[in-house]
Amino acid sequence: VDTIIYQNGTTKKIAQDPPLQILQANTSERISRMLVHVVDTALANGTRKMDHYSIAAKTGTAQEAKPGGGYYEDRYLHSFFGYFPAYDPKYIIFLFHTYPKGAQYASATLTDPFFKLVKFLISYYEVPPDR
Repeated sequence: VDTIIYQNGTTKKIAQDPPLQILQANTSERISRMLVHVVDTALANGTRKMDHYSIAAKTGTAQEAKPGGGYYEDRYLHSFFGYFPAYDPKYIIFLFHTYPKGAQYASATLTDPFFKLVKFLISYYEVPPDR
């Protein structure tokens, strides 16, 4: 965020600190390679691999906490994070779903919406292939 535009029409500029690189470039590339490998071979049994695009993604599934402590046995929070082109990212997608019915794992509920968004972005912005 670099500017906040208020409803009354006034604006406020947000000062930005210089970017700080937290991970070494080779560490970042290694993580991307692992996430691309998972999409290409394991996510939906490798059926979501896109031959001309490197897509990096990670799902997450967590039990929801009960008020007062402990966790529900049947309530989950699903998340799905991904980016592409994986080795020079231009797009980041983060999806989450609370208390999904009928599916324990995020890969079952969020893979389809994620790839619909990826395909839309590729088409709409005419993203060139990266592999």
